[in-house]
Amino acid sequence: MTSSPPEHGSYNDPILDRLHEAAQRIKRAHEEIRLLVAYARHFTGYRPYRLSDLATATGYSISGVRTAPTHRDRNRISEHVIGMGLECLSPEEFLMLLDQYLLIEEARDYTSERDVDPEQWVEEVPF
Repeated sequence: MTSSPPEHGSYNDPILDRLHEAAQRIKRAHEEIRLLVAYARHFTGYRPYRLSDLATATGYSISGVRTAPTHRDRNRISEHVIGMGLECLSPEEFLMLLDQYLLIEEARDYTSERDVDPEQWVEEVPF
């Protein structure tokens, strides 16, 4: 018998709950990698990072790095860069915004599992 993921709350089973939490962390890690690769390839200014360097850093193949970021990932970054009136973001600026975004997404995951409206206490971030 299989259980579908709970909409709110937990599975009421410690192993399934822990597996669900681990899967959520993996999902967030993959999203972070995709956004970092999208930035490194498309928004650094004159010279994008080399695919081979990104592949080594991520443990992906070169083709895996090339296809990792989705159009949605690139569009989220692009809309923010253009919205700020910039052509690119410095690595420091991007990492600061990425950290804010990831914290807010984690808070949204946490609150959605507990039937709390995150919009009551979380501000929007650019992507």
